Amino acid sequence: MKRVLLLFGAMFLACSVWAKGDLPTIIIHKSDGGPWAFLNLYNDILYTPAQDETHPATLDCTGSGYSACRVPRNNALSMYTSNIIGNPTVSPVFADAINQIIEASERNAERGVVNGTQSKKIAITGNRGMETYAVKGTWQYNSRGGCTMYIYVTPLSFRIP
Repeated sequence: MKRVLLLFGAMFLACSVWAKGDLPTIIIHKSDGGPWAFLNLYNDILYTPAQDETHPATLDCTGSGYSACRVPRNNALSMYTSNIIGNPTVSPVFADAINQIIEASERNAERGVVNGTQSKKIAITGNRGMETYAVKGTWQYNSRGGCTMYIYVTPLSFRIP
């Protein structure tokens, strides 16, 4: 019986290695907030832009401090799935939408809802005309106020003016 379970476990692991899912645009980690964790204030906030299509951007917020865990507005998101790579005029629109989702997760956590999702739709004028994007966040808080959040930015459509 043990060999059969071991065989099924090995097969499951092999299949999970090949499984492909959507990669998030940004992964957010909140940890070690100490006594300020319930206020969502941190000491060290480090935003790392995406390196390529397989390595999403990260936002790491750690330590007890006085700064909110937010994506910087003046930073290009380096989204490799669309044509807005490095466009500083578009970046604040995406950063605002992402930060609104982070704030929604914090409000829900204050009310005791420790996991959930939030979506926003944004429209910008890009190289191909009017472009529409969906920004979706999913989160899971733990009992100590730590959180892992995944933000997905998906192009929906574009319209030539």
